[in-house]
Amino acid sequence: MFVRKKSNKTGAVSVHVISKIRGQSKLVKSFGVGRAEKDINHLKEKARQFIRERTGLTHELFENEDEVTIENFVSTFSNHQLQVIGPEIISCKLYDKIGSGAIKAVTNLPYL
Repeated sequence: MFVRKKSNKTGAVSVHVISKIRGQSKLVKSFGVGRAEKDINHLKEKARQFIRERTGLTHELFENEDEVTIENFVSTFSNHQLQVIGPEIISCKLYDKIGSGAIKAVTNLPYL
């Protein structure tokens, strides 16, 4: 669901909550018409609140959290709970799959 502002022929702006179902837009609820930016913003906020209540989200996904909360969350992890995922893991699996791991390293080659 998302909030849509639609301009009318009269110059006013309608605020709707729209849901996409199988590629087609469906009007869920209309929140009214406003002309002033203040009124339109108020209607948009009401529509966002409706979406949060309807979907079960009571808070924004990315809120501004203070550093203490983040530090407390991160401090609950220890090293054995973390796994490094990066190019070296992908490269190792790729080399093993193509058989490069079976090649023995030759260390005593004369320089040409």
